[in-house]
Amino acid sequence: MDNIEIGKLIRKERKERKMTQKELAKKAGLSRATIINIEKGRFGSLSFASILSVLRIVGYDINIEKFNPFKKVIRDKRNDQNL
Repeated sequence: MDNIEIGKLIRKERKERKMTQKELAKKAGLSRATIINIEKGRFGSLSFASILSVLRIVGYDINIEKFNPFKKVIRDKRNDQNL
């Protein structure tokens, strides 16, 4: 999942919770402008902690696992279309 997909996911989940960008920004301790950039996939020099905070507020977490370049990743395109 790249930054743009993460941004779309955050926007979708925020809207499902009927939360404004301003409300999400306040809960995360960020500016509304930063939330706008995150939702557009522009993370810039934003800290990992800030991105994680936003993800958790909208109900997601990050799972870190050892990288295996030979592991085949199967993606469900139906879920991708819902972002």
